[in-house]
Amino acid sequence: PQDERYWAERAATDPHFDWGERNEQSNWISQYWTSKDHPHRQLILDALTKVGPQGGILEVGCGAGANLARIAEAFPETQLAGVDVNAAALAYAAEKLPKPVLKLGSVLKLPFPDKSLGTIICDAVLLYVRPEDINQALSEIDRVALRAVILVEWFDKDEQGVVKDYHFARNYTALLCGLGFNVEMRKIKEEEWPNSQAWQKHGYLFVANR
Repeated sequence: PQDERYWAERAATDPHFDWGERNEQSNWISQYWTSKDHPHRQLILDALTKVGPQGGILEVGCGAGANLARIAEAFPETQLAGVDVNAAALAYAAEKLPKPVLKLGSVLKLPFPDKSLGTIICDAVLLYVRPEDINQALSEIDRVALRAVILVEWFDKDEQGVVKDYHFARNYTALLCGLGFNVEMRKIKEEEWPNSQAWQKHGYLFVANR
């Protein structure tokens, strides 16, 4: 499975595309930006509306900033921040999004103080975290999050993680409850992540509150 190191070292010239067809005018970073209207991003906006944007919002693994762009539109007065391991993707996000505080960093060591952001979002990030690192990753999220955590990840009953379709799936409900959160989870619907059997099979939304 791909891990955090893959994303940290991934060059903008990588010919593989994650969101649709390749074209001569774009690379995988700019293509991610153009996925702003992908249906699953509405799940995150709806969850943020439910938990409330108070205290600021941090997206871990923000990439080129597609989610942050949508969040900025929905909550224009809210403090936004993003962290990513890929410097090129983060630079692209900085060009597109002047408002959020963007920092280079890892979910294993978030560059933010304790309880400094109200809500933390991970959208298809923890599925790249290896079993031996997941407790540290969630400990960092718990350290920085003041009120809530929103995850769009792959579920399995195993807590540490098992490989499904080349990514790690695990029991985030149990893991977050163990950190003192109350967690609601639901399966992602076909129309919320079209054209991906893997996401339709394994994808879940987790909304955790203290």
